[in-house]
Amino acid sequence: MIVVAAHDNIEVLNNLLTSMKNNNVMIPICIVNTGSILPDFVSYLESIHDIFPELNVLVLHGPSQYEAGAWVHAYKNTNADEYLFIHDSMICNCNDPLQVFREKASIEELDVVAFRCFHGLWGMHDGLHNMTEKAFGHRDVNKYHQLGVFGSIFYCKRHVLDKLFQNNLLRDELLPFDKNTSMSWERFWPILFQETGINYHGLGDFFHQYKEPQLNPITKVFLNRQ
Repeated sequence: MIVVAAHDNIEVLNNLLTSMKNNNVMIPICIVNTGSILPDFVSYLESIHDIFPELNVLVLHGPSQYEAGAWVHAYKNTNADEYLFIHDSMICNCNDPLQVFREKASIEELDVVAFRCFHGLWGMHDGLHNMTEKAFGHRDVNKYHQLGVFGSIFYCKRHVLDKLFQNNLLRDELLPFDKNTSMSWERFWPILFQETGINYHGLGDFFHQYKEPQLNPITKVFLNRQ
């Protein structure tokens, strides 16, 4: 299943779904509305089956908890064996976007394959300290290997989320409530993975989407939005 976090922007979501239609994507797609009540956007979501009858789309209306909240909402309300979590501001380049992620996970024995990983300074994010303290009882985020998950965009099997859920690590008080805490989750996912013994890595470094097109089952479109 492909899970898409979407909020307000009809144009970017329509571009993504059009790219999926043009590539004959047959995989189930779950669009999670992250708390938008904008009438035009809600109306668009209600019309998706008429606009894209070729696609197998499920629309869920979730809380305003950004990407991480959308992933958790989809996990709780679907029962797929595997997930690819992406933003609405992406373009699909093939008929099975999960394949490259799935193959890397199998070859390298990974539980999670991120779209892109990045090296970052953990200590700069106060929200990360707070979430780590709530989850694990300490604020020492620098003890972890600092390989972030760009955009909280990644592929995993369901058992990964089962493990996090069973350890009470996907509870509401940990989920983002603004843009800053959402950005902190790019670093908090890796902490959750490391604490629970989940192996993760990226398809490539951040710039591989420009250097190695064959690693691009999906492409990120950068938007200037809050």
